[in-house]
Amino acid sequence: MPELAKQEAKNYLAHFPKKISKELVDYVTNEVLLSSRYIFTHRVKKQQYGYCTHCRKEFKTKSLKHNEKTTCPECNSWCIIKASGRGRKQMVDEGYFTWYEKSVKNPKAIVARGINVIRDYRGDYKNVETKFHNEVWYIFDFDMEDGPIMFRECTWWGKWVHGKRGYERIQNVHCYFYQFNRSYIDYVGYSVESIKAAVKDTPYSWSGWEQYDHKDMVEFFALYTKYPCIEYLTKLGFSNLVRGKLQGDRTYSAINWRGKNLFSVLKIDKKDLTEINELKRKGIKINITFVFLRILQMAKKNKWNLSVEEALELKEDYEYCFDELKVVAQYTTGRKIMNYIDKQRKKDIKHLNSKPQILTTWRDYIEDCIKLQKDLTKENVLFPKNIYTAHQNTIKQVKIKENEEFNKKIQERSRKLKNLKFEYKNLMVRPAESSLELIEEGKALNHCVGNYAERYAKGETAILFIRKINEPNKSYFTVEVRENRVAQVRGKNNCNPNDEAKEFIEVFTEEKLNKKSKKNKEKIAIPA
Repeated sequence: MPELAKQEAKNYLAHFPKKISKELVDYVTNEVLLSSRYIFTHRVKKQQYGYCTHCRKEFKTKSLKHNEKTTCPECNSWCIIKASGRGRKQMVDEGYFTWYEKSVKNPKAIVARGINVIRDYRGDYKNVETKFHNEVWYIFDFDMEDGPIMFRECTWWGKWVHGKRGYERIQNVHCYFYQFNRSYIDYVGYSVESIKAAVKDTPYSWSGWEQYDHKDMVEFFALYTKYPCIEYLTKLGFSNLVRGKLQGDRTYSAINWRGKNLFSVLKIDKKDLTEINELKRKGIKINITFVFLRILQMAKKNKWNLSVEEALELKEDYEYCFDELKVVAQYTTGRKIMNYIDKQRKKDIKHLNSKPQILTTWRDYIEDCIKLQKDLTKENVLFPKNIYTAHQNTIKQVKIKENEEFNKKIQERSRKLKNLKFEYKNLMVRPAESSLELIEEGKALNHCVGNYAERYAKGETAILFIRKINEPNKSYFTVEVRENRVAQVRGKNNCNPNDEAKEFIEVFTEEKLNKKSKKNKEKIAIPA
């Protein structure tokens, strides 16, 4: 976060009133710290006395008990009884709230502050004062090119830095409180009344802010400052789109937030809007969501000739799998998607029991077809008779193709390691030649060499098979070689090598791994 230059910070701070208003103090007293009202009791001989921290008056009492609740006889405040002789090491009441005001510098702009307030009862309970600390500042001003603005003091706790008080700009305006875990704070909120007073006679009074209750509202006013179209989205009944934007929902690029009129914002034409209003008049409930708008926009762009009612049906069925819909829609029209999925559902209810499931299967099938280089422009390829069966077939074909490519790498690796082939007495050793061989070796000897296939194919290790010369196809021992040395040798059930195998490995190591002749140095070297 960039540190603000001294003059820039001064210009920002000029928007804020220098004094704490009576309204702000009243809000803290009567709402933020409303529960911070106590009657502390003490005794003089047999008489009990109480002291109210709200009205600061002392009075005679009768048998008030610690932590009970009662009203103060002087100010009628609802108070908690505290015996003054009890320990108060943890007795600190704290609140955080956001307070809005008009800008002092520009009467058409509004400002807000995130304020922390504390009442500390650990000392003399008769002299407790409410302490205010501005944690963060906000400026919402249409005239500021770099607005909206959010800034705070340079350090976490607002201390002075290198003997000077500094400020830093926070790039993304957000509700400051919710980014921290402050469960110990008694109150968190914002003043609605302060917003009413702040926005009066400013452009922000037209924003429709009353329809939203999002955190402490700073993110709403920041959004409205950037995108004034929020005003008519709200007034024309599209407030759910604004809420979605505030909540961080996926918008699918369905909205042009900088649009100058409703049609450019929603990216639909007058015909669509007329049809939407006509359906509403017929009593059909239409929830305008980002997905619904994207379907209408896709239909218009791809010339699907899709009605609003059909777009609504697509939205209702596929609201939560729009990414899958986008993939399929690259190859056909919305109406054909609907008809094909309806037919598939009737054909195979056992495997395809919901429309989203069929769409997802279809999407996966299409992606398999791309891998297999199938021609999706052909009707019989794009619309198989049974999408479930067709997808099962493409899954098998993709696996075969992937295995073929994988085995090519292993075979290439095996060729590079051919100089490691070696015979001694009754034994021989050779590199593994396929992933199937590795799997079969693991099965025969009951160990996990099959898991080394990927590392072997990448050249990270070398896997060799020790065989008896007279039984070349029967598993005996498996060897892993790394960095020109034998890393491990494993036999049946992961056992260590027997004497015969040990002798063979010693000779193999000496003859094949330790020799550094120019002729075979590069060929024998095995990467780590």
